[in-house]
Amino acid sequence: MSEFQSTPLHRAAGKGNGKAIKHMIHNERGFQPDELLQILKLHDPDQRSGKTALSLAAIAENLGALHALLDFDASIADTPDTTFEEALKKGKENVVEAFLQQPELRRKFATTDYILLAIQPLKEINEETVKDEKHTERYNKQVEVINALIKAAEGQQSGTDERVIEKIIQLNLESFWSENETIFNSDTSGLLHLAVQHQNVGFVKKFLQYDELVTTQVHDHYPLWHNNNIMENSTSTHRALKDDDSKRIHKEIRNLIVAATIKSKKVRNMQDLVEIFQLSDVNELCFDLSRFKSEDYSVSDFVHSLINHQDYANLLSYEETLKYATFPALDLKTDNKEIFGGNIQFDHKEIFMTLDWLKKVKNVKHIIELTVLDRLVNPHDEVIIGTYVKQFEVEALNWRLLDLSISVFKNSNSSENNALQQIRELHLYTGGKRAVISHWLSDDGIRSLTNVVGVSIRPWNPTKEREADLGEIGSVTFRPTRVAVIDNGIFSFSPLVKTPAILNATNISETSSALNSTESLEINSNAPNGYQNGKGGRPKTLWSRIQNGRSFVDDESSLSPWLFASDPHGTQMANMICAIDPCCDLYVAKVAEGRSGIIPARVERAIKWAISQNVDIISMSFSILEGTQGLDNACADAWHNGIIILCSTPDEGLNTEKSCISGYSDTMTITACDEFGILSPNAPPDYNYAIKGIDVAAGKVPFLDSKDCISGSSVSTAIAAGLSSLILSCDRLAKERRSYERGDRARIVKHHFGKMAATNKKYIILERFAGIDKKIQDGRYIDARDIIEGFFAEEKYSE
Repeated sequence: MSEFQSTPLHRAAGKGNGKAIKHMIHNERGFQPDELLQILKLHDPDQRSGKTALSLAAIAENLGALHALLDFDASIADTPDTTFEEALKKGKENVVEAFLQQPELRRKFATTDYILLAIQPLKEINEETVKDEKHTERYNKQVEVINALIKAAEGQQSGTDERVIEKIIQLNLESFWSENETIFNSDTSGLLHLAVQHQNVGFVKKFLQYDELVTTQVHDHYPLWHNNNIMENSTSTHRALKDDDSKRIHKEIRNLIVAATIKSKKVRNMQDLVEIFQLSDVNELCFDLSRFKSEDYSVSDFVHSLINHQDYANLLSYEETLKYATFPALDLKTDNKEIFGGNIQFDHKEIFMTLDWLKKVKNVKHIIELTVLDRLVNPHDEVIIGTYVKQFEVEALNWRLLDLSISVFKNSNSSENNALQQIRELHLYTGGKRAVISHWLSDDGIRSLTNVVGVSIRPWNPTKEREADLGEIGSVTFRPTRVAVIDNGIFSFSPLVKTPAILNATNISETSSALNSTESLEINSNAPNGYQNGKGGRPKTLWSRIQNGRSFVDDESSLSPWLFASDPHGTQMANMICAIDPCCDLYVAKVAEGRSGIIPARVERAIKWAISQNVDIISMSFSILEGTQGLDNACADAWHNGIIILCSTPDEGLNTEKSCISGYSDTMTITACDEFGILSPNAPPDYNYAIKGIDVAAGKVPFLDSKDCISGSSVSTAIAAGLSSLILSCDRLAKERRSYERGDRARIVKHHFGKMAATNKKYIILERFAGIDKKIQDGRYIDARDIIEGFFAEEKYSE
């Protein structure tokens, strides 16, 4: 027996006797209402229970008893009473409903905090190992409780908000979301952001079905940003991947979002795509050879060089999904052109070889848009074309092949992708044959393309094809100095040495490499391309110095790749920088297709990207006549990060005295002079340093129209960048520096430039570097270790 017996009130509540409770309340006329309320809140004196009358009534799940107590005074449920919380956790939907029928209690309990409290048990229920009818019943009851709370919260200021949805995602309650999605009236714009933030692959896949979410910004961030950063209380920190599982999930989410962004119909042009991926770690988004000068050079020769290129192949990295792949006209080169009735020696396969290379070597799985300007005579095999269209799940196909048969897109076996369903845009070329046109217009033709939204049929007149179709536009710890080359991109593929093995190769994986880099300044006549030999006698090529690249040349329909430049300028500038400091690391930013058309917006984005790559030097061998506030801010950010900015004076025929970049106070402006320090006739009076930049040997760039010797302030700027890089490299080695404070780099470089300057203080004499001119005069040996440990180690730099 208990020391104290239960009161009549508690016994009535425990048995769910609502009538008895009402009778007791109405007969206690000797108490004031507040006194009676305190009596009703008392705990049962029976130690076996120890609960309040309200709690006992809830356990009995008798609505009459609950209503009798709550109707008297709803504040009986106020803290410290926990009856409502217990009912939430145990999934007692009828008890919860009884509380929520009281307006006062509905305002109190139909809130986000209590919804979150009701959601929490679903996690525990989902983790139960036994999945039987009892488990299902518990789950369903808990869902009913949550739904009741959310319904009660509708219209209230404290109703459902982002925290509820975030909790569902955080607890991985995917099935609950799917079953109850319609009850959430929240704005959907941030759903994908939350799923990525909590690294929930299932919800990421679910929310990617909403095409607009992947391109939506929330708090100035796209969903992909959250894959690399964690946002807490308006403060972001870099996401740390602690184990293999977190790395796997991170990579899967990244690939899902990147692919969805590339495929998104909301991305109107390449500029939008580049903006979304700005400062994100993405590979090349397209494969674009459209600017390759196929009238002068063989596309087939270039393809062989490309797919056999082995030097630092990771720089040629592509996303699994490409926005587009575009190839130039294949039959413009006169001496390679085949004619009707001629002797066909072999089948052309260079496009197939390139696609194989993209798939097998570069892991490309999807190409959304594919454009190939094939030959009129002896084109690629159309049956094999159909195979590649199915393999890459091409959605927009523009393969210029005369009288292409649509039947090649049909599945030959069940394992193939159904191209008839995936193609949504198709370009066809007709020679006027009625049979072909009848086929296209039949049920087996265009009508079999179930999801097509646009079909173009063009006549192809062989006598006018060129003018009509081309449209060609144009071991100590040592960190190498990082130089950002902002220019018109690079092109560094040497012609492949055609050994019999290569000429007869049919599988790209069996073809050995015989590539070297482009020609550069002569540093060592024994090194094949001007750079010192590395380990095992292997030449250090331009590719060995490039660490990353990004193109900012975009328009509504295309993005010009940084590594397929159509003009040699950027490649020659990069070669000269590496010739002076062979140990530097290059970061290539493409802001123009040729040597003109450089706009401030692209340069601004390129500078911001260079800052994100933690470069030491930004080299810009060009001038911009008109600036913007954004460009000024980007330059200021670079200075704030201690980066040296080098730019050219507008001395190459431009009718102006000053570039907007050179006008920035912290920019080093370089102009060209001859070997005697005499400036170029067009050189403006406002500059910081003059360096020999007339008739400088730069080397020809294979596959591009280029000259051995070039002139101009752009050449001097590249030499200044290489010299600055060499100075910082020597300083790092001598002083064993791991980092620089703001202003240190510029102060060190200006100090050495000053020691190398002639009497006019602006003309830099390269032979004075580290005092080697005096050693040469004395006939002494030039030793690199002596320069670092002797000259640079003893240098003192004023503040």
